[in-house]
Amino acid sequence: MVTERAAVTRSSPRRQVLGRRDYRLLLLSFTTSKLGDFLYIVALVAYVFAQTGSAAWVSAAALSRFVPYTLLSPIAGVIADRYERRTVMAAGDVVQLAVMTGLTVTAAMSGPVPLVVVLSAVAASAATLYHAAASAMVTTVVPEDELAAANALMSTVDEVAFVAGPAGGALLLLFGQPAIALGINAATFGISALLLLAIRTRSRRTTPSAHGSVLGELREGVGALVGDRVVLVLVGCLVAGTLVYGVELVVLVLVSSELLGTGSQGLGWLLAASGVGGILGATLSPRFARARRPRLTIAILVLLTGVPLAALALVRAPAVAYLVLVVEGVAIVALDILIETTMQRTVPRDVLGRVSGLVLSLSAVGTALGTLVAPALVDGLGLPATLAVAGLTPVLIAAASLSLLRGFDAATERGRHALEPRVAVLQTLRLFEGAGPAAIERLAAAVRQERLPGGTVVLRQGEPAEDLFVLVDGDLVVDHDDGVTVRRINEMTAPDYLGEIGLVERVPRTATVTAATEALLWRIPGELFLEAVTGAPTLSPTLTTGISTRLARTPGRA
Repeated sequence: MVTERAAVTRSSPRRQVLGRRDYRLLLLSFTTSKLGDFLYIVALVAYVFAQTGSAAWVSAAALSRFVPYTLLSPIAGVIADRYERRTVMAAGDVVQLAVMTGLTVTAAMSGPVPLVVVLSAVAASAATLYHAAASAMVTTVVPEDELAAANALMSTVDEVAFVAGPAGGALLLLFGQPAIALGINAATFGISALLLLAIRTRSRRTTPSAHGSVLGELREGVGALVGDRVVLVLVGCLVAGTLVYGVELVVLVLVSSELLGTGSQGLGWLLAASGVGGILGATLSPRFARARRPRLTIAILVLLTGVPLAALALVRAPAVAYLVLVVEGVAIVALDILIETTMQRTVPRDVLGRVSGLVLSLSAVGTALGTLVAPALVDGLGLPATLAVAGLTPVLIAAASLSLLRGFDAATERGRHALEPRVAVLQTLRLFEGAGPAAIERLAAAVRQERLPGGTVVLRQGEPAEDLFVLVDGDLVVDHDDGVTVRRINEMTAPDYLGEIGLVERVPRTATVTAATEALLWRIPGELFLEAVTGAPTLSPTLTTGISTRLARTPGRA
């Protein structure tokens, strides 16, 4: 087993994360759902336009998806934190299966467009459950140091679906009616739900808010978002990118027909170019995550989400326009992955669903706002000026906001150097051999150092297990009281660790541990320890063997 683990550790991050069964099921669910979504979007627009011939109704159909994400994503985040996330996501799929079946029947019978718009809004409302829980679910099925690779794979799927989904939808429309694409999309939700229910890993339910209400839990999510300056600034950069995307939804068809001379049919090529860039961005994002100057990297990516749109004001050659949008796609997806990975690593996991829901809501607001203001900008400024203003203004403001993170690069580097001695000690214990470097760094950052005189009780038998201790210097003795006699069952010399049995087995302390000499100990919060060692599907052999050995020494516990 140790040899297998070592082989996995040496493999590439993507191969390593794909080696995890539950992540593969989650990725397949996401893939199936995304391909169906893009088929559905093409079919929805085609049906509404064919029935009404009205751009206003097409806009209403688009807003029927944006508005639920804006209003309901924060509430979906509360649900994702309250309940088992796999079940929350599957429930969202089942509701969408039912609604999409209704949409299929409505389209097949040439039903009323208002009903189609209403059903679209209901489907989008159910989709918020899936997407609010998905980011937090990733942290359940992969360890922390594999998050960037896991997110990159999901973004790759998203971008491939962005290219392949509309193309598949267009082919279906050539040979059939929108109802066929809608029916296929309905089936994808059934498949996705089955894949999710096959996942074995369970997310730990979190304790409800002390306020005892949805509003109170939402306030906790908002507090977690605005209370972390780094996350808040990065989310602001993400929202700026969604504003640009919202404008693009309206103006790219005008760019194709008025500036490039490729007609409305050229819109598909422009979107495909952005999708290809997104695939490249997902591939490159792990390298960006390891950049030595993260603030500069993020600033460049933020600028590249808007500068390409502004550049289209000057471009008249279609090939150049496609290349420009490839660059934009790289930046958008890489930035999105960096931000999501940062949130997963820094936001407490018991509020991660709520923060993800809030970010979904803010992103939907940004996209909707960009979509709404674009026609007014085109009417007032003309197309070239709109491209320049809409492309540059949001991202310049976002890039400027990164000045609030002045010293971020230096602090990150200093933090790495400061943690190196602690990381080295933790790695020598082999207790964390199943945890990756990022998880161990997080543990090292959470260490509280305690120097105790000889005779001090470190752990007392029968007390609740709350923390893990690392013995850095000194000697300890371990005694067990069986109710009749007190028996010495172990003597410990640095470096060593203690307290892991109660945490992993979720039982009170099984023995009393006392400092035999002056001792230096590191106290690590139990929750962080459990997250680090249970991020993989199984505990490390060293940990399980150590627990078995120590329990065997304890009378009545073997």
